[in-house]
Parts: sequence; C-alpha cells; structure tokens
Amino acid sequence: MDRRTLGRTGIEVCAVGMGGIPLTQLTLEEGAELVSYAIDRGIDFIETARGYQDSENKIGIGIRGRRDSVTLASKAGHKDYDGMAAAIDQSMEALDTDYIDIYQLHYVKDEEALKQALGPNGAMKALRKGQDEGKIGHVGATAHEARPLIACMETGEFTNVQLPFNIVEREACERLIPLANELNIAVIVMKPLGGGIFPNASDALRYILRQMVSVLAIGMKRKFEVDENMALASGWAPLNDEEMASLMRQAEEIGTTFCRRCYYCLPCPQGVDLSMLMIAEMMHSRHGIDELMMTLKWDEHLATAEKCARCEQCVEKCPYSLPIPDLVAYAFEKYMPLAEQWKAQHRGG
Repeated sequence: MDRRTLGRTGIEVCAVGMGGIPLTQLTLEEGAELVSYAIDRGIDFIETARGYQDSENKIGIGIRGRRDSVTLASKAGHKDYDGMAAAIDQSMEALDTDYIDIYQLHYVKDEEALKQALGPNGAMKALRKGQDEGKIGHVGATAHEARPLIACMETGEFTNVQLPFNIVEREACERLIPLANELNIAVIVMKPLGGGIFPNASDALRYILRQMVSVLAIGMKRKFEVDENMALASGWAPLNDEEMASLMRQAEEIGTTFCRRCYYCLPCPQGVDLSMLMIAEMMHSRHGIDELMMTLKWDEHLATAEKCARCEQCVEKCPYSLPIPDLVAYAFEKYMPLAEQWKAQHRGG
C-alpha cells in the first residue's frame, strides 16, 4: 500500500483518500454506506467541507464506531472569527465526532482574504482556539491556484495546503510543491481527475501519484470507483514515455474551459440544471444517448437551458471563472436536437 506522511503533522495515510463532494449526490443511506465501504477497502483519509451540503452528515454516519480508523479533514470559507468558530462546532456535530484531525481555511482566493483571516478578529484566531480546546488537530488552507497558497505557506501558520492538481492544471509543480516539501507542509490534491473529465483515469492518477504530494482527495460515488482507486494505491508503476505523451495530448485537447464538478455555481436562481449541462459532452461520450434518455430523462435537463437569463451569478461563484452561460447555450444547441431526434425515433418505433 502506498502510504505517505502529511508533512509535519506526522499523520500517515494511504495516498488515495476520499473527497466529499460526490456524496452530495447520494441519499443519506447511500452516502454513509459508501464511506463505510471505502474504509473497509483501506481508505483512511476523508476530506470534506461545510459547504458540501450534507456530506459531513453522511461521513459522520459512515465512520460511526470506527472514528479511530480515519483521518478527518473538513473546512469552512469564513475569514472572520465568529463565522469560523461556529463552523468548527457545526462540523463536529455533523461529523458526529469530538475531534477533527485537520480543519482548513477554505478558498483563500487572494492575499486580501488571507490578510483578513490572519487579522485580529480573523478566522485563524478561531482555529487556534479550536486547537487549544482539543476540537481540531492541525490547520490548513485551500485555494484553486498556487499563488495564494504560497503566501499561506510563507506565513508559517499552516501545516497543509490543498489545491487542484491534474494533467491539465500543473501549476503546483513549478513552485508550490517544491516549497511545501522544503517546509515539510503536506500537499493535499483536489480534482486529480478534473471532475471526471479525463478518459484514462488510471494513468491520470498515476501521473499525480508520482509527484511529491501527500494524499489525493478523489471524489467517488460508486463502489467500483473505490475499488479501482484502491487498486492503484495497492501498487502502481510510473508512466512510461508513451503513456506520458498520450496524457499530455489529452491535456492539450481538453484545455482548461471545462467543469470540474465542484457545484459552487449552484443553485441557479432561474432553475437551470447547470451541473448536467456543463458535463453534457462528457456524459454523451461515455454513456451514449440511449442510457441518458432512458435513465436520466436527458431532454428535461437540457430543456432547462432555455431559462438562462445570463445574469452571470454562476460565473461570479465559479472558482475558475468559466463562461457558464456560453457553455450552457452550447450544450443546449448541440444536444437538444439529438435528444428530440431520439424521442421521435422511439415514438415511431
């Protein structure tokens, strides 16, 4: 088993961990069962957030009776003392635990956000109090780009940082990972599969595992995904030249304008099914029109695109500043005719 130490925390975990976002798409019972299944298969690092709807509740049920078997990490986006202090208590209640191993300052967008969090009445004061009271063990920070996290590391206040890192988003390789290793700060990887966009998941994960990172927080919502990911943790080989070249070609073809399925853009005030429309192309290529129409009623999801008012609230909330209204319009124009054609054919048959 590939096991790694989370920097100067001294905590050792399996290199393959579980991310909490996909749990939001499962029922309470399904989510808790998947968490329990993951622990049975050897996953001992689970990472989530206050903002991930009811994921903390599902994790709390899933770890019941086996809390000592996992390292728990959660996070909250409050940069002020009161907000963060309340969030820590809310996380503990939802996770049904009296101790959270790692609590993170969520989404440090820029140095101004960091300055606020470290200020006299900032979130760090609440995090340190949480440590003093035995509620949390270690303090980390998350962001969607390297620059603000480098600023976080340079303060000396954090034992870990977390950011997206995958075959498309490789910025972390340049300075962040070398600096983190120099300072013995853990690097937690989010979005190692880019929200599921990469066709060869195994090779994409092998690329990340060969880097000097601590643990991958991989989103999973099916048992077979747990099995596949843990097979890698049990033994993986470095990519050969041909495999690496193929991955880099995929990265170039995919580009950066794609949905990572973080769901920060939701809910849409007009009721547009942004999550489905943003991944329409991936869904069609992987599942085909028959499955989408028969099991997901795809045309109904696509039809919500007509409600888009181009208010751009979704763009403001997207950490990647994606042109979401344009992507929604593209999905509707490309796939709604296909869905209507499928319905016409099946009515005729």
